[in-house]
Amino acid sequence: MIRTFRAAAIGLLLSLLSGCAFVVLHGIRHAYKAYVKPVNEVEAALAQYRNLVLGMHPDKVALMFDATAELSFEDQPAVVGQAAISAYLNSFVGYEVLEYDLAATGTTLKGETAIQLGNYRQKVEAPGGEVVAVRGTFEARWSHQADGSWLISRLHTASGSAGTGS
Repeated sequence: MIRTFRAAAIGLLLSLLSGCAFVVLHGIRHAYKAYVKPVNEVEAALAQYRNLVLGMHPDKVALMFDATAELSFEDQPAVVGQAAISAYLNSFVGYEVLEYDLAATGTTLKGETAIQLGNYRQKVEAPGGEVVAVRGTFEARWSHQADGSWLISRLHTASGSAGTGS
């Protein structure tokens, strides 16, 4: 009788644990998918930003910033607001972007905000023909919009090295 009770208790315990394990694993899987989806969306938005910069579309690049966004480089004053960012980017119309790469090294979600850190590399040809190459780090702060898109609320870059070449 005791042996049967033990077997039944062990069987019940294992079935409960198996059921609980399924629920726990299902919850972990759901949480993982809920985290990965917005990270993938932000990474896709960064790729879109890169392509627009590379394609020399300053007005479309500016639309990737929210209305009160900040764009800054090193310790220079930030350009604030989508309209000001558009005007700033359009001041480089005579330049040609030869290369532009962005690589995120990490993306962190905090509610409706994503913070992305990474490295960039850019080579541009100035109107006079001088080729300038810069590389460094970036920090992008993205805000999730009501329509499901992600817009940049702050983008800061800092150069690691710069040079000229042909």
